[in-house]
Amino acid sequence: MDQEPDRTSLRGSSGKRSALILAAKNMLSTPRVLKEIDWLRSAGYDVATFGHGLPPQDVQTHYQLPPSSTFIRYLSYFIRSPKVRFWLNYARNLGKLDSPPDLKEFDLLVVHEPTLFPWTELSREMERRRGIGVHIDFHEDHTNSLSRTFLERVVFEKYRRWEWELVVRSIGLAQSATISSCSNSISKRISAALSRSVVTIRNSAPRRILPPREPHDQEIRLVHHGVGTRDRGIESYVKAMRKLPTNFSLTLMLVAPPLYKLKLWVMIYLLGIQKRVTMKPPVPTKNIPEAVNEFDLSLMVIPPVTENERLALPNKFFESVQARVGVITGPNPDMRSIVETHNLGIVLPDWSLAEILKSLLETSRDQIISFKESCEGASLLLSSEPDKRAFIALLKKHLAGS
Repeated sequence: MDQEPDRTSLRGSSGKRSALILAAKNMLSTPRVLKEIDWLRSAGYDVATFGHGLPPQDVQTHYQLPPSSTFIRYLSYFIRSPKVRFWLNYARNLGKLDSPPDLKEFDLLVVHEPTLFPWTELSREMERRRGIGVHIDFHEDHTNSLSRTFLERVVFEKYRRWEWELVVRSIGLAQSATISSCSNSISKRISAALSRSVVTIRNSAPRRILPPREPHDQEIRLVHHGVGTRDRGIESYVKAMRKLPTNFSLTLMLVAPPLYKLKLWVMIYLLGIQKRVTMKPPVPTKNIPEAVNEFDLSLMVIPPVTENERLALPNKFFESVQARVGVITGPNPDMRSIVETHNLGIVLPDWSLAEILKSLLETSRDQIISFKESCEGASLLLSSEPDKRAFIALLKKHLAGS
């Protein structure tokens, strides 16, 4: 068996400890990655990144993983062999890097999601270290199906099961690795599946000093921001506007493909509500609380199409709290617990259009003011500060000399 790596010899060029964040995602649009970069720097690490897209701000060493073309990606969906599919979409692109990362040269590897676990160099390095200096972060509940439709099940289910099997094997050989996920419910699921401790590091936003905006006397301003795709409740919000009084307005700030935005515009015009529904372009993640601060209620009624949606505790939830905007959510357990504990808004008994309408019609101006004030009171507790402390404490458990 290989000897345990000498932790004292692994240092960045500045003499600090070195960390490599690996995520097969666009680094600039992945808030968890961007927060971890800041947290690691504050803990004294030189941080390098490995993933798609341009490097995050001030990251000096970035290993840019080329994405597969759209043609190759769709072609891979017809290939039943998971190994061949991984080679098409990732392994052959890893071979295109002029200078791939030497994983042994980093004190800490932070691996996001199961996507890169089939990479032989990564699994070997995790095993060589026995998990010392390896942290694994899950954004979603991979113990259950993530497929929302029959077509998704046909295309992705076998491949995702194969990925998860490799996760289980790698973690079994890397007993000292630490693990986190984004919500208590998902942490419990993954912990049970892996028979390992999993710590919750929420998708919380940095604390903002923003005064709650006073609601208008004659208008109730609704907002929904985030990724725009089907099965996120957005169509229900648009339909609700057709039945709500004219003093309600809705603003959508969506990161969405053009076809989905076109679908929403068609709905809006067919329902005759174009004067009361606005689509604004999205703003950078760090600017979202300021952009949302002017609204009264944030709609976050996420239907449980999969268990992952039911257990959701998304970025936009915490961004709305920092914006001092009341939250309306369905009975998703983690959001429900926080909303009810801190009086942040309204938890619906189900995710139906009827319940959305009922709650909005029954919410008074005084209640909205109360929700906004509660967001102000909970803004520190529900900010990224507690999660930063939990993240750093987790790393200290297995990095000698921290």
